[in-house]
Amino acid sequence: MPALLRSSESLDGLWEELVYTEARLLAAGHKPQAAATSKSLKRLEALQAGQRAAWRREIVAQATVDVVDDALDDEVETLGRNLLHLEAGNRKTARFKQYFKSAVSTVVRLGLESELPVVRGFISQLAKEPEKVLKDHGKAFTALAKSGDEAVAERRDAAIERAAHRAREILGFIDDLNASRTTIHAELTLQATAGALPRDYADRFFRRSTRAARAVDGASRPEPTPPA
Repeated sequence: MPALLRSSESLDGLWEELVYTEARLLAAGHKPQAAATSKSLKRLEALQAGQRAAWRREIVAQATVDVVDDALDDEVETLGRNLLHLEAGNRKTARFKQYFKSAVSTVVRLGLESELPVVRGFISQLAKEPEKVLKDHGKAFTALAKSGDEAVAERRDAAIERAAHRAREILGFIDDLNASRTTIHAELTLQATAGALPRDYADRFFRRSTRAARAVDGASRPEPTPPA
């Protein structure tokens, strides 16, 4: 029997399995079964394209998150330097601690999604500052927070779409493929019985099957000729 293909199978692994089965069927002259396998291959290749599109969207979304995160980190570090200059190098003043209760690097080390709430807390405070340089930081943080929200939302949507594509398309395909492989095996078994072929004849067309490994005597045995 063909081995049951599990829901965790990769599409690349399934592709290799199908290519093997198709080649064995064609070599043995089983045209109807080869045609069914070719149809599954075409469907699989379309799924691979869809999966790669979903992966690409997620990778691009992560790259965008990293771009905004770097820009936000740079702005936070610049704010820290400017504020420290205005406070005459004293990190213990009330104003400096209002923004940075601990080291500036503590904020910078945060991931974008965690850093955004901290930065939003800066924006309203910076708007009230008398120095233009600090007000400008507030404007920069406002723009970056908007870009950050959009980037995080896109990353979340991309991850959901990738998971949905697998649940909606790929898992159903694996179920259909298992059913098709079982049908092909049954058809080949009937032909093997009618043609007095070896008992494991049908198993040979599946790279992954439940048959036990056969001993090899050093010389390959020719493929039996299927019944007409």
